[in-house]
Formats: sequence, C-alpha cells, structure tokens
Amino acid sequence: MNDFASKFKSFLLELIDKHIDIDVIRHPLSDGEIKIDSIEKDTIFSTIEEVFDEISEKVNNLSEKDGLFYLWRNLYDLIVQKLNRNAKRYLSQFPADAKDNYSIWEHLKIASAFQGASLSLFLFTLGPVQSFIAQARKTQDFFSGSFLLSYLTLVGIEKIAERYGPANIIYPDLYKQPLVDLLLEQKGLKIENSQSSYTDQATVPNRFVAILPECESEKIKKIADEVTKRIKEEWNEIIAKILKNFGLDKYVEKSKLIEKQIRSFPEIYWVAIPLKKEGKNISPSVFQDFVEEVKGLKEGDTGISYQLAYTALEKFVGARKNLREFEQSEEY
Repeated sequence: MNDFASKFKSFLLELIDKHIDIDVIRHPLSDGEIKIDSIEKDTIFSTIEEVFDEISEKVNNLSEKDGLFYLWRNLYDLIVQKLNRNAKRYLSQFPADAKDNYSIWEHLKIASAFQGASLSLFLFTLGPVQSFIAQARKTQDFFSGSFLLSYLTLVGIEKIAERYGPANIIYPDLYKQPLVDLLLEQKGLKIENSQSSYTDQATVPNRFVAILPECESEKIKKIADEVTKRIKEEWNEIIAKILKNFGLDKYVEKSKLIEKQIRSFPEIYWVAIPLKKEGKNISPSVFQDFVEEVKGLKEGDTGISYQLAYTALEKFVGARKNLREFEQSEEY
C-alpha cells in the first residue's frame, strides 16, 4: 500500500474509532434513532481493513492524482458492497463528532478541502438562463439549453477538480455525477456503480462553489481566467462540430453576425471571498456591512465564517450580474 493510501486508511479508522463507542445515532431534527450493535462495529472495522488491502495494489499502479480520484469515488461503494444489510445502514450515518449532525464521509471531504494556510470561497456561474427560457419554443429547446449550460459548467468544474481535487468542489456534489463518472472512466479508472449511462441528463446546475487554497486576488483571477478560457474553448469546439456536420462552416466564416452571436455566449460571472489568510482565519466582523447575523458572533475557526462568507458571496455575484456587459458593435 502506498504512503497516501496508508495515511488515508489510518485517518479513517482513527476517526471512526474516536466515536465507535456510541450506542445510538440520533436524527438531528427528530426523535428518530438507530441503535448500533457492537458486532456491527467490529464488522465495519474489519471490512475497511479488508477493502484497503484489496485496493492497495490498484492504487499503487496509479499516479497520486488518479489514486486520489479512485479512492474518492470508489472507497465508500467498495466498503458497502462487503457489508451485511444491517451494517450498511450504519456506515453512511456515523457522525464525525458526537455534537455534529454530518457524517464522517462529509467530514473527510470538507477536511480535505479546508487544508492550506490560505483559503477562499469561490463562486462561478454561467448564463444566460432567462434568454434560453424566453426563446424556447418546444420542450426539447428547454432540455437542450439546460444540458448545454450543465455540460459547460462541468467543463469548468473539471479544471478546478484536476488542480485541487474533487473534494474542493463544495457545490454541486460531484460524487456519482454521470458526466464525472464518464470523465473518470476516460482516464482509465474503473468506477463502482457507475452512473455514466445517464450522461444525457442535465444533472449539474449552471454554477459551482469551490474552496481555493489561494487568497491573493491576482492568483484567483488567473484561475478564473483559465476556467473561463477552457469553457469558451469547449463552446467553440461544439459550434465547429455542429456547423461542420451541417455543412455550414464555410458560410459562418463569412458572416460577422453569426461570429458575434457565437462570441457573446456564454455569460460568465465569478466572485471570491477570503476565508483564511496566511494561517489566520478571517474575522466574522469583516462581513458586518453585508450580513446582519454577524452581530453576537464570536471569533472562531473557518467554519464560523463560512455561512457569512457564502451569504456575502451571493450578494456580490448578484450585484455583479446587474452590471451588464456592453460591447459596441456595428449594425447589419
């Protein structure tokens, strides 16, 4: 087992062991509960050990990046496959902490994303949605417009995930996304319970939120520019293939109007807010001009500021969208 897989295994087992003495898992919003049998706890532990032993050879034959993608996508499914019916329902519900209402699996993703001395919350959105709705004449038009925005958004997400890892995408959750599974399979990775057969569905919204291990404006702008460039390149490739397929490419080269219409899509907006800079968490007080809930909040870790940062982020991107882009052009 390589060093990465070994450390990940130790971390996961240590985290579960920390709270394995719990006898019941309670629903955070109701009186519902799941009682845990000690036998099932032992089963889960031994299964995790067994799965890591089995996949170690596969991970050893992959690059560190591909190994990360493989574990991120397949680990949970491989463990579930080997558990009996009772143990399966416990696995997804194990809390990360006795006082937390989220599972160990969510904790693993968030803990991975929040590593780094400097962090920023990054929101990227594509449009226009309203013009697609206004111009649609058939149900097929609605579907095609939604799918196009969904696909191009995923192209942008892929750029971030390849650089920083899939766990850094906070929204949408990439786990078992059909197009993501297809991209991983194209890398040569075997995907458990693959959803790639559903790639004809628009399952990704026209925006994504990510944690970037950067807080300098120039570096973030560079990342956003790279994502934008990749999306526009993919859009141009789609247009070129469609026009060539219908034998219209030679006419487009002579039409400035068509060229202008192609160039004006998609509309892209992004904003970013620092969460941590040089190891120091951003104080909640910096959001007091944007969010009323700041009053009464004490200084804390990055998680304290997350909700405030996201609220401010939504307001910022809304304000940015109100600044309409204007490009002077000739009339035809």
